[in-house]
Formats: sequence, structure tokens, C-alpha cells
Amino acid sequence: MAAMENKNSFGLAADEYRVFRPSYPDALFAYLASLCDRRNAALDCATGNGQAAVDLATYFERVAAFDSSPQQIAVALSHPKVEYRVASAEELPYAEREFDLVTVAQGAHWFDLPRFYAGVRRIAVPGAVIAIWGYSYCKVSADVDRIVAAHLLEAIAPFWAAGNRIIMEKYRTIDFPFSESAWPGFTVRHDWTRGAFLNYMRTWSAYRRYVAVERADPMPALDRMLTELWPDAATKPVTFELVGRVGRV
Repeated sequence: MAAMENKNSFGLAADEYRVFRPSYPDALFAYLASLCDRRNAALDCATGNGQAAVDLATYFERVAAFDSSPQQIAVALSHPKVEYRVASAEELPYAEREFDLVTVAQGAHWFDLPRFYAGVRRIAVPGAVIAIWGYSYCKVSADVDRIVAAHLLEAIAPFWAAGNRIIMEKYRTIDFPFSESAWPGFTVRHDWTRGAFLNYMRTWSAYRRYVAVERADPMPALDRMLTELWPDAATKPVTFELVGRVGRV
């Protein structure tokens, strides 16, 4: 199989990311803000559609946010305190000692981390906080999870890129050369219909790669298998564990 750069597929799914990706709890942003000595400016890296950036704006005077995908930035959530740009994590286009907090939500596993970390040290104020986090598989119920594992996860498993596997390992296998604090537990819960749940899984890069390579879509069959357990109008709690690292620069 050819090498996969699944990070490059995110721009193709920009609208779907904005609608179907889970949000993050306010407790996460309150915690990160509480660690900062000042709250003048925060930088959200690989911002996607700006989910984390607009939440950071509640706690910081100014938020800068960037993504390498012009398509993601084009549909980013508007906020008067958030400034978006298209840029690379390896070439941070910001001034020295500018930010009190640097965040990466669901993106650090795609970075050239040594180059990114060097840039963070340049643009962060002394003692600034850096936090990276993300989520892997979600949980619904034993019955639903078993069907999804057997009829979707097994099929697309070979199509996950190396970056995806880093987050599956909860970021514990990467270098994090900062004065680290323990990562508190955070959980995201959304009450979704079956359709919303399936649409979320359609945003997965490995699923999109599977469909493109195999020229087959496992989702309609999965939808039929879940119908009896999860009727059209019903909602079920879908739970994500946030995993991450946090420290001081």
C-alpha cells in the first residue's frame, strides 16, 4: 500500500468537520487559563474550523489561530477576538515572546514535532503553557461498540496513518520536552442520533482512504445493522475521552 498522509485529506472534509466533529468541554479551557500567569494572547495551532480557538477567546484578550488547510480556514467559526490565517506548524509566523498559551487540539500527531517545539520556544513568553490533546475512538454502548468494531474498525484499520497511531497511544510515545504537569481527565459527551454518529465516522481520514482505495463503502451496511438498536429519532450518549500533555515552556 502506498504511504498515507491522511492529514492532507482534512481540507476535503472541511464542512463535515465543522458540523460533525465533537466540541471540547469548557472545563478544559478554564483549567488551561488557570495555569497561565497572564491571559493576553493564546495561539491555537492546527485550528481546523476554530472549535478550540473560539472557546479560548472566553479566557484570553486575543486569540491567534492557524491551519495548513485553506478550506478549513474558509469555514472557520467567526469571533471578534480570533484572528485566523493559513500557516504551517513548522514555520510559526508570529513574533517572539507573543503568547501566554499554545494549544493543539487533535493535531499534534501530524506535526514535525522538533521543528514545532523550536517555534513554540520562540513565540511563547517565558513560563507560557503548552497543551496538546485529542481523542481516539468513542464509546456508545456495548452492543453498538461491538458492531462498529466488527463491521467498520476492522476494515479500516490498515488505513490509519502513523499520526493516527500516535493519538491512539494517548500521546505518551512522543517527546514532550517541557516542564510537564499531570493531564487531568476530561470527557466529552454528545447526545447524538444514529445519523449524526455515522456522519462523525465519515469524517475519519482512514474511512475516506478505505472508500477511495477499495471503491466500497461499509457505512450503509453498518447503518442497517444499527437501526434496530438505535432507531432514527432516538439519541444515545456518545462519549470521548480527551487525552493529552500539558507543561510550561
